Amino acid sequence: MDGAQRQQQYFPDNRIFAPDLATLFGSTSPVPSEVVPYYTITIATAAGPPPTFTITATPKGTQATGTEATLTIDQSGTRLPASAW
Repeated sequence: MDGAQRQQQYFPDNRIFAPDLATLFGSTSPVPSEVVPYYTITIATAAGPPPTFTITATPKGTQATGTEATLTIDQSGTRLPASAW
């Protein structure tokens, strides 16, 4: 959710959404250390119109073998799957 908020702040200054975590977060670590072993976080953008982004958290390691869902949030705040948020 922090990434989605940062995207909304990034857009007015740059007229695009940030294409990756490094651009969006700069030198700070974008993914909390307690999340890193369990999820891979990625950003997908489209220039539009209208411009869009989707941030995806894909389970990895022990999370990938269980019933954990891939989580997404987009520019409109839609969070999927709804049951996992």
